[in-house]
Amino acid sequence: KYIYVPKHLAKNKESERKVPIHDRTLPFVKAFVENPNRGSKQNIILNDAGTVITYNNFCSRDLKKMNKGLEHEHKFHDTRHTFASIGTEAGIPELYMQKIMGHKPKSILYNTYTHITMEELLEYINKICY
Repeated sequence: KYIYVPKHLAKNKESERKVPIHDRTLPFVKAFVENPNRGSKQNIILNDAGTVITYNNFCSRDLKKMNKGLEHEHKFHDTRHTFASIGTEAGIPELYMQKIMGHKPKSILYNTYTHITMEELLEYINKICY
């Protein structure tokens, strides 16, 4: 019920984390992961023709088309802003938001002595209603 992001694939090469998957999103993620046409782990999604869309292609080509069609200008990174806003509105504590987003708390209390379980993260992520 989570997506593992290893250090070498993280944007800053340090934010290894497990990102909990909301119960309502889980069926979509499972269908994607179990798709036999997916091929490599680097493949983000398939288009209607069954052709693989890689992360780089999605960001450089498909997102531009989506923005044009929706008459918006967004970057893939904007989803992090949306999550932070919605998560805060749903009452997810800052420490849990930091853990989910891969931010390292500055406090030694939170970095060293506080242990958060995946069950806790899933409980908080499921407080988001959409």
